Order: sequence, then structure tokens, then C-alpha cells
Amino acid sequence: MAYADGLQYGGPIAAVLPANYRSLISPYLFPGVPVHAPGSAIPPTLQDDNVNNQGIVKVQYSHPFSQNALFRLYGYTYYSNWLQTGPQSANQTFFGPCSPDYELSSHTRGISGSFTEFQRRLGFTYTVDPSTVLRANYSRVSQAPNSAYE
Repeated sequence: MAYADGLQYGGPIAAVLPANYRSLISPYLFPGVPVHAPGSAIPPTLQDDNVNNQGIVKVQYSHPFSQNALFRLYGYTYYSNWLQTGPQSANQTFFGPCSPDYELSSHTRGISGSFTEFQRRLGFTYTVDPSTVLRANYSRVSQAPNSAYE
């Protein structure tokens, strides 16, 4: 089985195709695998890959105003991703165990501040907590690298 490599066009988009369009086409190698020649065979020992990563960092500051009052401020960032690279699955005609190239990442960050007065049981808290998610599912390139440009 060969890598499902393709071609990419690096010229102007939504314009008349330039006369030198062939010079603007370059190989697009299958992503997330070792560097290889376009259209080369997949090593039989190279397995599809499915990876989950996570990381969190938290910083906190507390200041007691008295025995009954406390101010606390903390911030954090949390990153996670789920990455699938399946050169073997890309060559299957019916079912592959993972997507050829699936990338899901999430980055959440936040800050929170609170003031608590214990004797009167008063408390105030303010929190900001935005999150960003990126999902990309590249299923297959559309043209083999050894096919004609015309």
C-alpha cells in the first residue's frame, strides 16, 4: 500500500489559471508521518496512530485581610487534543480503525477572583472562562501524485 499523498496548488485562487500553473503545483505529503517520497510504500510496521494529550497550569494567590476575611485570585489554562493519523486506514475501501487525519484541540483559560467574609457569611465571586475548540477532519486528498496535471 502506498501513502495517499496528493498535489497542492500554490497559485492565485479565484483567478484565471496562469500559463505557468505547472510550476505552482507541488506534492502534498500525507500528514503526521515520517518524511517520505511522494507515492512511496507505507512501511508494514507503521501503524495508525491515535493520541490524547492534556496539560493544565494553575496559579493562585490568597490574601487574608483578617481572621474572618479572605481574598483569593487564581488563573488557569487547560489544553487538550485528540490526534489521529491513519495512513493504513486511508487505503481501506470500507473501514479503517481511525480517520486518515483527524485533529481536535481545545484550549480553555480562565481567571477567578473571590472575596469572602466568614463571620457574616458574605461572599462575592467573579469568573471569566473562555474556551476555543478547533476540529479538522481531513479524510483524503483528491489526486494521486503520479497522475497528470491536465
